[in-house]
Amino acid sequence: MSPLPEQEAKLSTRTFWELKQIFSAASCPLFPDVFIFALIPVAVVMYMVGGYYLILAPGNMYNAIVSEDWRMFREQLTNYAAWTTAVLVIKVGRGVLRESSANHLRNRLTSKLHDLYMGSSDQEKGFGASPYYTVAIQQKLDNPDQRIVADAREFSSSLLNIFAGGSATSADTGGLIEAFASIFFYSRQTLLRTGWYGILVAYVWSLVVGLLSIYVINRTSPALYRQEMLEADFRFGHTELRQCAEEVAFMGGAPFEKRKLSRRLGRAVSNMWVVIVRHIFLNVVQYGFGYYISLVMYLAIALAVHTNVFSSSGASFSSDMTPGEKAQWVSQTGGIFIQLLYAFTMAIQLSSAISILVSNTSRVSAIITELEGNDEYRRDAQNPDLEPLIRLDSGDRPSVTSCALSEGISAHGLCIHLGTKASVGPISFSMKQGEWLLIDGPSGSGKTSILRALRGLWVPSSGSIRIPTDEKEVMFVPQVPYISSGACTLRQLVMYPQQCDYSPDETRRVISALGAVGWRRGSRESELDKEEEWSARLSPGEAQLLAMARVLERRPAYAVLDEPTSSMDIEHERQVLTALKQAGISALTVGHRQHDSCFEGA
Repeated sequence: MSPLPEQEAKLSTRTFWELKQIFSAASCPLFPDVFIFALIPVAVVMYMVGGYYLILAPGNMYNAIVSEDWRMFREQLTNYAAWTTAVLVIKVGRGVLRESSANHLRNRLTSKLHDLYMGSSDQEKGFGASPYYTVAIQQKLDNPDQRIVADAREFSSSLLNIFAGGSATSADTGGLIEAFASIFFYSRQTLLRTGWYGILVAYVWSLVVGLLSIYVINRTSPALYRQEMLEADFRFGHTELRQCAEEVAFMGGAPFEKRKLSRRLGRAVSNMWVVIVRHIFLNVVQYGFGYYISLVMYLAIALAVHTNVFSSSGASFSSDMTPGEKAQWVSQTGGIFIQLLYAFTMAIQLSSAISILVSNTSRVSAIITELEGNDEYRRDAQNPDLEPLIRLDSGDRPSVTSCALSEGISAHGLCIHLGTKASVGPISFSMKQGEWLLIDGPSGSGKTSILRALRGLWVPSSGSIRIPTDEKEVMFVPQVPYISSGACTLRQLVMYPQQCDYSPDETRRVISALGAVGWRRGSRESELDKEEEWSARLSPGEAQLLAMARVLERRPAYAVLDEPTSSMDIEHERQVLTALKQAGISALTVGHRQHDSCFEGA
């Protein structure tokens, strides 16, 4: 099923609502997160003070050189070197604060997404469907893993780059905090030196370019958003091929997979051309604004000199000035005016970063909305706009209740519907401790659907279920066991999902469980903790042996098994089932008719 279409990412009031939602989810504490972020404006103000003196310094040195006052020149040169060093230190420190703040935000946000995605421990203990399962089954969102890992990281980084300055784009921008503070401060300085002529020129020029930037951002952001989705889909195709390399190789499916990947690549490349074209206009606005600054500056200075405005301010040009003072005034006024225009430039050059932030904000907000909207997880009569995964045909909610261990597992009148077609039911059964129950039937008859309903992953349309909810006493084993990827030890595989304590008793239990299922590789105590890439080395039958070793290590009262021996040979199948009975574990299992003799003979 294809992901449902999401609202296009555009800079609007919705973007600010999404930002509020993300920050509410992240719940950043006062210390150190907010404290570090609060230091950034302080660093910006210090940087601006140092920058202002650096702007004035060249004019002072011009005056000293023209006046041939070498004592003044040495003093100004020393001051210039000191302020340059101070500004360098402040800027480096601001970068450290920015990156630290971004890292803290990424940690809080991603941790919250993990909490929402993995669900609470109560959901697992209560045999309910955890969010990661329902999101994967429903496929309402493309690539939730990318949203949690990459998009959350990019959101944190781009947000702090925009506010605090950084290299979010090809240029090292100053950020919105510095931009607005500089606009306020240098507007006043420009007004004193050039009058309303300079202010009018600077503001009109910046306003026109700013409006153009907003228009181009809203044209570029949707294309960037689509590009993220297409790139994620392309990466997923390669990941899927890598994970299923052996199956594809056995089937000779390389040509088919190549065609599928080529189609995904084609869509990504095609949309990238749209991004490239729209970036042309974005870059014209950004770079053109910067390149024409000098022209605008000379126009403003010429108007100020020609009109001799604000002659009483003490900062305006005067024909009575000495040549050195005139050089000083032109240099300092030009620097101040350039800094005012650069303040606007800082804001405008953030347009690319803002377009990326808008896209990431939309993607992160979408997964938060989906994960926090618990009522939307189940596709049933409460969500009529969605094709139901499990349809609730009856007016009453099915009864799924917990019971005492001694009462066993039972179902009465259980019906499960997949879409409009009945998957299974009605069916009734019961079993208590010491009993074994086999549910058989042909492929596609709904055997696994019953186990999903027992586990709480699927909602039955009618009927009732009673099952002990103590996670230590009921253990579910899927047909395809999960073997953790990456380097891990045999002990960790058997103990999964529990944490290893490496005690002598645990070692004894693990070795005993492996021996009981007939495991032949690395089961000696000295080999239990040797790290290997087990997921790439195990055959399907060996993976099922490990899954049954997990059952024997934990020794639950009940084991609910989905064709647990389908990939084993007859000898191992009999050995495993015999071990389960000898351990006193009651088993509810589904399988095919051909396995009945082994089941009953165990």
